[in-house]
Amino acid sequence: MLTPAAQCSDARIRDGQLIGDPTEGALPVLAAKGFVNQEAAAERSPRIAEIPFDSAHKFMATFHRDGAWVRMLVKGAPDVLLARAGSFLGAAGAAPLDDAARAVFEAENAGFAGQAMRVLAVAIHILWINIIIDGPPAMTPGLEPARTGIMSQPPRHSDERILSMARLERLLIYGLTMAAGTLGLFYYARERGESYALTLAFTAFVLFQFFNLFNARAEHYSIFNRQFFSNGKLWAASGTLVGLQGLVVHWAPAQAIFHTTALSAKD
Repeated sequence: MLTPAAQCSDARIRDGQLIGDPTEGALPVLAAKGFVNQEAAAERSPRIAEIPFDSAHKFMATFHRDGAWVRMLVKGAPDVLLARAGSFLGAAGAAPLDDAARAVFEAENAGFAGQAMRVLAVAIHILWINIIIDGPPAMTPGLEPARTGIMSQPPRHSDERILSMARLERLLIYGLTMAAGTLGLFYYARERGESYALTLAFTAFVLFQFFNLFNARAEHYSIFNRQFFSNGKLWAASGTLVGLQGLVVHWAPAQAIFHTTALSAKD
């Protein structure tokens, strides 16, 4: 079982360091812990062809020469592989994969999903959040007009830290609030399916970042003042952020990439 884990992966281990996707890298790491050498396995049974992973079919297949045979190894989403498999390797050897056995595997997979142990889709979501938040929206506060009375404030001490303890405490509170809100929504929505729960939590985290953008405008006073609409570029970037998130959630091609599902106005 560990040999396919080492061979059906594009991730590699070099000098104790993982090279490649961290999620995919779990396979050769598992194989190495079972004393299966990835390079030696590749020499014994070289890869001659492959079907790359695609979000449409949700699996990857590699083909290896094994003497006079060509062996096909497949990895992918559990539901996809369970639908295609006819047998499984149990404690007593190969056994038929009937409906009862499929139900056991599906229940186990659902248990892992309930513990947020499927990480390939969250990673993609986190990358998307970095792109849309750390792009134009993160730069527009630098275009904020000077606030009233700024020149009457005394200068900061030259040795004053940018991240003071008070600011670190606020950042900790913001982080805990966003984490509790995002994970709380995921837990609340799990009964309606993993895809729905992930989409709801994903969107909530993006909106947390949206409101945090306005938190950055005013550190010690309310943002609801005469300068609320003064930064047009910030509002344009914020509107674009919300629009792009709407596309990711409701546009079918984006749903296929990000594994999202449509949310209602109530959501």
